[in-house]
Amino acid sequence: MSKVNASAAAVTANSVADSYQISGIVAGGITSSSIGLRIIGPGIQPNTNVVFTSSSNGFAILSKPVLTTTTGGNFSFVGDTATLETSNANGMDSVSGSVVVTGIKSFQPGTSYIFNGATSSPFGVSSGFLANTIKVGRVELNAPVTVNKSILVSQELVLNSKLTLRPLDTVSIAAGALISGNFNASNYIVTDYNASNGQQSVLQYNGLTSAVTLPIGTANQYLPATITAAVPSSFTAAVFEGVTQNGTPTGTPLTAVAKRKFVDAVWNIQRSIGTGDATLQLGWNSSLEGSTFASRLDSDIGISTNDGNAWLIPVGSGDNNLNKVTATVNVFGAFAASTKPPLFPFTFNVLSAKTYGDPDFYPGASSENTTEPIVYSSSNTAVATIVNDQIHIVGVGTADITAAQATDGTYPAASITRSLVVNKAPLTIKAVDKIKFEGEVNPTLTVSYTGFVLNETAAVLTSLPSVSTTAVTASAIGTYPITASGASASNYSISYLPGILTVQAKQNQTITFNALPIKTYGNADFALNATSTNNSIPVTYVSSNPLVATVAGNVVHIVGAGTADIIASQAGSTGYYPASNVTRTLTINKAVVTVSVVDTFRNQGSPNPIFSFNYNGFVLGENSSVLTTLPTVSTLASTNSSVGIYTITPAGAAAANYNFIYVGARLTIYPPNGSSQQYFNAYLSSSNTLSVKFYSPVAALGDIVLYDMLGRPIAIKNVFIPENKFSSAVLNVGHLPNGNYILMVRGKNIDLVKQIAIIRN
Repeated sequence: MSKVNASAAAVTANSVADSYQISGIVAGGITSSSIGLRIIGPGIQPNTNVVFTSSSNGFAILSKPVLTTTTGGNFSFVGDTATLETSNANGMDSVSGSVVVTGIKSFQPGTSYIFNGATSSPFGVSSGFLANTIKVGRVELNAPVTVNKSILVSQELVLNSKLTLRPLDTVSIAAGALISGNFNASNYIVTDYNASNGQQSVLQYNGLTSAVTLPIGTANQYLPATITAAVPSSFTAAVFEGVTQNGTPTGTPLTAVAKRKFVDAVWNIQRSIGTGDATLQLGWNSSLEGSTFASRLDSDIGISTNDGNAWLIPVGSGDNNLNKVTATVNVFGAFAASTKPPLFPFTFNVLSAKTYGDPDFYPGASSENTTEPIVYSSSNTAVATIVNDQIHIVGVGTADITAAQATDGTYPAASITRSLVVNKAPLTIKAVDKIKFEGEVNPTLTVSYTGFVLNETAAVLTSLPSVSTTAVTASAIGTYPITASGASASNYSISYLPGILTVQAKQNQTITFNALPIKTYGNADFALNATSTNNSIPVTYVSSNPLVATVAGNVVHIVGAGTADIIASQAGSTGYYPASNVTRTLTINKAVVTVSVVDTFRNQGSPNPIFSFNYNGFVLGENSSVLTTLPTVSTLASTNSSVGIYTITPAGAAAANYNFIYVGARLTIYPPNGSSQQYFNAYLSSSNTLSVKFYSPVAALGDIVLYDMLGRPIAIKNVFIPENKFSSAVLNVGHLPNGNYILMVRGKNIDLVKQIAIIRN
């Protein structure tokens, strides 16, 4: 049994020498609270402790025997705390920890502990103490410890390392006790929590009478809370990461936008004893700061309280470099460090001056209130209106543009008004330069405009400009100013530029007209391209022979073959003398037509047939109907001409617009009975040569044989006789005397015989 730091009321009792007990105590005069205390009285040896009491039977068992017998002796009790120190990873576990015993192990209330090694089994569980909380004296942590029971510290908790509480565990600091140590990111109390069911461990500090730092945090962050109470008070404190809408571990997380204004942690601090105001200070690590929070001034941050549904506007102030906020509160619950809404949640810069005609533009207000829209309005819709949140310029002048935004429950409603000045657009009116010739009336004077915007024209002018010049009809050759003035417009600032009227002498003009190319009847229309030194008066054309060519504008249309003079002219005017005509000859050659005769045939003894012609080369859709003389043919063949092939030659065609090329043909004369009749003929083509012509409707190999009148063959020649074609062969007869001879052409199915005379002069 360990010793305990406590006290109990003195008792009157009896003792017997060499006995381990005192007895005769009035019933109820001694209780179990005396167990572990040191006893002082008659016959009691030094350092004797009470190890057991029986209140009903009125006796106590001692750790040492009594030395003397006493009746009605006075016995008192004093504290005599034991300190247990370990570096064992199993702490005070009775099986494998620092204290290994047999039988019953009892750690009495008030026992002090020193932990030099990390452990999750720090405290022995008393067999005689069944409550959820262990009462300890002094606890010193020199290594990380996770508790296995809730504890009540009656003297001091020394944090030289991290103490982790499981969800639902409580570390209570008794009134008059304290927490000491070098509190930092390694040495603090982890008030762990369960985000699923909301269970959370707490640090309870009783009898707080001055500023006390409660060194709490989460598993990863040291998040201390310092409380200064005006009257003695008791508090519980816990903290978790992740700001929620209602300030509980199971609440709905804030949106990413909303969290930018917070330190991402919630402190739950409750007061169980005490009233009135208290000063609360919260601290954190910079990594938990939202982006908006991190950039705010010290006066813009403070402590926000949750009303069970939402976070209220923060109060107090802070130090954004040392990461702490401080506020005076008298109602406790869920707290957070957040930014105060500015008096004006948005900024609206001064509007720069605009010019009429500038495009629509965004006013440029911005706000930290991202829930409610910024609404713009114009005090003068004749100057500017609001279109799709943009300023649309309507006219010149001044308009007050107001940016307004309703409250979102956190940021107050606000509005800012800026003055918008719209200046006139610059418009330049220029007198247009003019030219006239001497003696001519002045031309109409005009102006041009530069600077109209928004597709506007001179129609927006409230007064049109007047234009004048010093020149008159009789003004001499030279230049004269043209001036404009008197225009006005609501939205334009007008400036003027002068023009010049030039009076010129009457001038000559010269035509350049190149030679015309030779054309052929049937060619397409073509354009004439004469030019002049004066382009203000058109060049005109005329044809001297409309039967050859006509002119429409500057386009020549060919009518027929021949020549025509094309005359280019240019009229005069008040400023120009007429140009000298220029004449160019246009030659149109005749087109060429090819006339060909169609091959034909007849039998010997028949007259020549009527011959047919083919024409190629007519243009413009024309045909032989345009011929003034039809073609004729000539041939050597007559009615009695012998069988054979004769040339047909055309000629004699005539037409106004055509020349002709002739292509001849053949006339074939068959035997009298037609092309199915075999035929041959012979004649002296020279004094030494006998020419033989033959025709057969069938092809054959044959012989030409010349016999004398006695039937003797005197000349022979092999020949091929083609089918339906005229063929010829020659025999040398220069050695034969004049006389009659028999000539035969023989072959398969061919047997032709003729008597011929060879007679030479």
